[in-house]
Amino acid sequence: MSRGMPGHGALGLCAAVALLLRASTALGGDACKLELVVNLPVMIDDQRALVPVGINGSDERLLLDSGSFCSMLSAGAAARLRLPSFAPPSGMDYARFIGGSASLSAATVERLRIAKVTVPDVQFFVIDQDFGDLAGLLGQNLLRLGDVEYDLAAREVSVFKTEGCGTSGLAYWPSAKPASAIGIEAITPRWPFTTGTASLNGVRVRVMFDTGASSSYVSRQAAKRAGVRHRDEPMTQASQFVRMRRARIDAWSGTFASFRIGDEEARDLQLPVIEADMGQLDIVLGMDFFLAHHVFVARSQRQLYFTSNTGQMFVGPAATPEAPVR
Repeated sequence: MSRGMPGHGALGLCAAVALLLRASTALGGDACKLELVVNLPVMIDDQRALVPVGINGSDERLLLDSGSFCSMLSAGAAARLRLPSFAPPSGMDYARFIGGSASLSAATVERLRIAKVTVPDVQFFVIDQDFGDLAGLLGQNLLRLGDVEYDLAAREVSVFKTEGCGTSGLAYWPSAKPASAIGIEAITPRWPFTTGTASLNGVRVRVMFDTGASSSYVSRQAAKRAGVRHRDEPMTQASQFVRMRRARIDAWSGTFASFRIGDEEARDLQLPVIEADMGQLDIVLGMDFFLAHHVFVARSQRQLYFTSNTGQMFVGPAATPEAPVR
């Protein structure tokens, strides 16, 4: 299961962060409008999407993590920022993630500055994990404010409210090829993540789109269903596929004949296969996918639109020069 999934109980602590509406843009005539909720400037560092914020006047950086159910601070950062902690709601005192779990408390940030807007009294979960040079992460309580556009080539992530768009295509940006689109699963308070289906070696697989993952990876069970077994490839150690844990996870490099999502297909590519329980997920598409694509997550339509910026399915560790998008 994705990192950052809460235990049982109410999700009141993880309420959506209230931000100011800033602009409105019409698409394809006056009927379909995108109203900008917030535009996040993003820095790319070592396959991470980082958002500069202010926490009670201190300049900090948070990982933009669509694979986390809520925003979190590390216990070390909360202590450094002198944020008093308190017990979270009953049943929300731990988080489960791929490879393990961690205990949770909570803290209130009196002044959160994000994208030039200061929001008072924002509650964060505080997790007993070390994020290294980062104070924590921004999760789905920010992203679920609306539809989300990931334009990491321009170092921007934008959240929109849509009005009157119906089934209109929302990939409004210019592209050499028509945008690909896939259906995504319904969002619920307990499952706020972006998930859909794709094909691995012709086998239907369930994928999750996770900006918190530096690299895309495949579950062992999905690789087996696709006809790829670990004895066919040398064993290695996966480096930080699950960022909340500082421990490494056993993994191996799987060679796949094809991976198809929407109208895009890459052939003869290598992807890490991890030996940890991923629940009902088969593939996590991480930053190597997001850096290669312009992506619009239209929750209002249960659609995800994307175009390749590079002609590749992946940019970074999972990229293989011989596997362009077809």
